[in-house]
Amino acid sequence: MGASYAFDPIITARDNGDCGTLKYRIDQDDLREILHDPIFQDKGTIERGDSPACLPSEGSDEVLCSAGHFICFISPSGDVTPCVQLPISCGNIRESDFDWIWHHSPEMIRIRQLRAKDVRGCNDCPHLPWCARCPGLAYLEDGDLLGPSSAACWMVEASERRG
Repeated sequence: MGASYAFDPIITARDNGDCGTLKYRIDQDDLREILHDPIFQDKGTIERGDSPACLPSEGSDEVLCSAGHFICFISPSGDVTPCVQLPISCGNIRESDFDWIWHHSPEMIRIRQLRAKDVRGCNDCPHLPWCARCPGLAYLEDGDLLGPSSAACWMVEASERRG
């Protein structure tokens, strides 16, 4: 069919921050093999975060990710969050009009105002040029939307390790 594909090897924490699911992640040696498998170089991609670009450098006014800018998530109960990986409630479509939530919710506006320069603890990292840090995963797994992401570190370290 000529369709492209992608897969994401990251098993995430639960929306309530419970990290018990992380024990089911593939180990780094096996992940390294997958990341360097030629089949993914020719026919598909491996998701490494919100975008294929690296985390912008310190002082950058670039947005952190597309959450709240181009995408959002609406749960079955109507809760609107900036992204499926970022469980910060911005409103509920059963109580407020989606247009109002998208354009006027204080939480959505706050997420949109965040920039790469607001991230703490990553700008001096030697892995920064290859990092695809997801703010949602940093929030879920490490409790800090703007702090380092153990998931991103785990992925880039596996990418760089050679057998």
